[in-house]
Amino acid sequence: MPADTAAVAERFAAALQQAEQSGDVGPLADLFAADAELATLAKPDPVRGPDAARQFWTDYLKAFDGVRSEFTHTAAGGSTALLEWTSAGTRPNGHPFQYRGASVLEVDGDRVTKFRTYYDTAAFVTPVGTSHAAEAEAPDPAAAADAGRPVSGGPRAAVANDQPAPERGAANGVGGRPDGSPKPGEAGQAGG
Repeated sequence: MPADTAAVAERFAAALQQAEQSGDVGPLADLFAADAELATLAKPDPVRGPDAARQFWTDYLKAFDGVRSEFTHTAAGGSTALLEWTSAGTRPNGHPFQYRGASVLEVDGDRVTKFRTYYDTAAFVTPVGTSHAAEAEAPDPAAAADAGRPVSGGPRAAVANDQPAPERGAANGVGGRPDGSPKPGEAGQAGG
């Protein structure tokens, strides 16, 4: 495990936890190179540069009323580090949440040059039969400024145009078949 990459991953984890506690994203944003790229599944077109990194992490914190990340596994090899984590806290509507994910850091020297994060959006989906009024702001840092719409994507999320997620066993909000096709006699469209 290259010492530089592992050390940057450790500094990243510590800086994120400090930002979550203090609200100051400065030390976290300072870990990113001048040409760094940051991306999520919800916003696959990366944002670039130090100002974008600062805004990315500011938006992340604003998406929650409080959040705390715990890193459960870190691996580094070459210029790449993988960090698995669990985050928990309170959504802006006051409801608690917990979700898991992984982040990939690409490193050059002591700076992060690329950041990608992947996470389970199920914690942010309103189950069928519940009120949309209880939904939180978008959990994706890059989407947090959007008008409070939930983020589409993720293993169980099927939120599009403010529609609730399907019940377990229903794929893409259509029928009850695992492949998402309607049962005989049902008409439907694939969601997502």
